[in-house]
Amino acid sequence: LLLLVLVMTPILILIKDSKLKSSLELINRFMLYVGVLSFIPVLITGQTSADIVGDKLCDLMVLYQHKRWAYFTAMGFFIVAVYGFTILLSRDKSSWPFIHSKRARLIALAILFISTFALIKVGHFGGQLVYEQGAGIKDYKSSCQY
Repeated sequence: LLLLVLVMTPILILIKDSKLKSSLELINRFMLYVGVLSFIPVLITGQTSADIVGDKLCDLMVLYQHKRWAYFTAMGFFIVAVYGFTILLSRDKSSWPFIHSKRARLIALAILFISTFALIKVGHFGGQLVYEQGAGIKDYKSSCQY
């Protein structure tokens, strides 16, 4: 869902038709807000799972990195969502000129790209947890050498 937001945001910049653009912006904001709200249960269940499998892992650094990048991802997308919500609430461009400036939009777009990179890192470390460390695999025979 959040990757679709990344793909759709630059496309919205290129669209000239105001009716189509406003419809796509609404869909894009909805996906962003739902994606950000989904971080709450994701982070809670991730922490619960880490508590369950943490003592069975060979390399706890992988778990730490996965968790760290997950928090970076959540913070980045949360910042972009707050920015989008602020734009939605302040239609009067004279009251908050910086929020409506091109510079602010570019900063939000940069944060969106950085957050997407962080999301990719979360997936990378999550894959390492499962396929290399055996996290969450029933009856996994660990090859840890203590």
